[in-house]
Amino acid sequence: MLDKIAAYINSTSKFLWVFILIVIVGIFLRTYNFSDWLRFNADQARDASVARTMVEEGVIPLLGPVAGGTDFRIGPMSIYFQSLGAWIFGTAPDNMAYADLLFGILSVPLIFLFLREYFSVKAALASTALYAVSFFAVQYSRFAWNSNSAQFFVVLLLYAIIRTAYGNGGKKFLWAAVSGIAFGVAVQLHTLLLFSVPLFFVIIWVHLVRHKKINIAHIAVIVAVAVTLNAPQIVNEVRTGQANATAFFSALIKKSPKQSSLGGNILHVAACQVQANAKILLPQNDQEKCGFPFTEDNLEKITKKDVGLLGWIAYGAELLFAIAFSAVGYYLITRRAFREKDGRKRIFFAVIFAYCVSLLLVSFPFGREISLRYFILTAFVPYLFVALLVEWSMAKTKPAVVWSFVGAVFFYNLYFCAQVFSTYAGSSGNMIDGSMPQAKSMAEYLMESSAPHRSFQVGGKNTDLGRFVDRASYFVNGAGMSIIELDDQKNVDPELPFFVAVSEMSKKCQIASRYKDYGEIEACKQIGEVTILKIRTEEK
Repeated sequence: MLDKIAAYINSTSKFLWVFILIVIVGIFLRTYNFSDWLRFNADQARDASVARTMVEEGVIPLLGPVAGGTDFRIGPMSIYFQSLGAWIFGTAPDNMAYADLLFGILSVPLIFLFLREYFSVKAALASTALYAVSFFAVQYSRFAWNSNSAQFFVVLLLYAIIRTAYGNGGKKFLWAAVSGIAFGVAVQLHTLLLFSVPLFFVIIWVHLVRHKKINIAHIAVIVAVAVTLNAPQIVNEVRTGQANATAFFSALIKKSPKQSSLGGNILHVAACQVQANAKILLPQNDQEKCGFPFTEDNLEKITKKDVGLLGWIAYGAELLFAIAFSAVGYYLITRRAFREKDGRKRIFFAVIFAYCVSLLLVSFPFGREISLRYFILTAFVPYLFVALLVEWSMAKTKPAVVWSFVGAVFFYNLYFCAQVFSTYAGSSGNMIDGSMPQAKSMAEYLMESSAPHRSFQVGGKNTDLGRFVDRASYFVNGAGMSIIELDDQKNVDPELPFFVAVSEMSKKCQIASRYKDYGEIEACKQIGEVTILKIRTEEK
């Protein structure tokens, strides 16, 4: 038996073992302490509640989460994914996040298959290894959010379209169906994808038909599958008289006066794209921030930090790297999309070029609302750049130089992941941003301290209170109890328990002492960076 195993290992390509090792590392980073460190904030609680209702009461939502700051809703596919996890494993939030975890894991081998359409095994493996340990990709695989699965479905769409173009016989229709699935799911994951994916499809459809790579029958399959997956939204629009579409245009009109000029929007989005490519490859502490670096606000912030000469040099070096990395990468993509002699390889870059341009054009109207998290939609792009640079460098310099760079980026991302994991281990979270166990512990304390009442009141700082209540309510409502959110202590009902939730107190709370104007502290408990005070209720 051992001889057979040894013979199999010796006969297997070393590249396969490297690929397997890369996938294992990617799985480990995405699953390590998954439940204990699962991010569970107001958005996650909202979606989990809808998914739980779908499973327990059979109420199937026709629409999904609201787009930030509007009444417009994207498609319900992310809710369906969460519901599937709840139906199989139970309604705990970590079970509902398994779909995003699964697609995050599957995106690692998919990136490799996608890159192998053009690149050598070595270049594809190098980029896949960096993607597997990418803090950005790891982070967005470790909790449930409607956009998280985009890192899988966007690449699947691009890959499937390329395979449709070059498939034979029945395989063309099979890949057309896969393209339709990826299309139908992707447009339900983010508002930008809802508009950029159809635009991309039209552009690439014209290109592929003109080159006789696909025909009307293949397009019909893609469209039919995509429309079928979006049937719930269509049904909703028919039933409500296009209420969701009306909400979108209403939101667009309301936001327009708040936006900068088109030129300002373009500058912001382009700057964010450049910074995103760099920060996805080499993460930084301010992972969410992006924008034009030479605005008065940005320069003032750096000046206030008093970083000194070395700080300004580092800032300049970061900017130069980000600009050069994106400039070279996009130049190579554009050049090969139009000048590559091999037809299949030219289609590979044409598909990528069309997608990036479509997404960029759709992003411009949203202007300053764009932040780094939006670029989960282009998370694969920096690793495409890396593959291009690896192949170019291998022909120009010694392999040791190339692999030293790849190794440095690989271990830097491992180090960054380890640092963030250490932060997760040290604190379960604050009022508005924290883990599932923290939210559950807060809810359990509130419920236990309220017995035998089935309802209780919670007050606190208005800006944080709503999100705190949303996080705890998922568990409280699941136990058949309810939270009454109070924004004014004058409305306290003396017949019901009353709590105040605050950020971690600077000094230990003292029982029987008064807390501000709320009243006398009866009990208190600190959970993570949150302190929950039980206030003795008094007749007014």
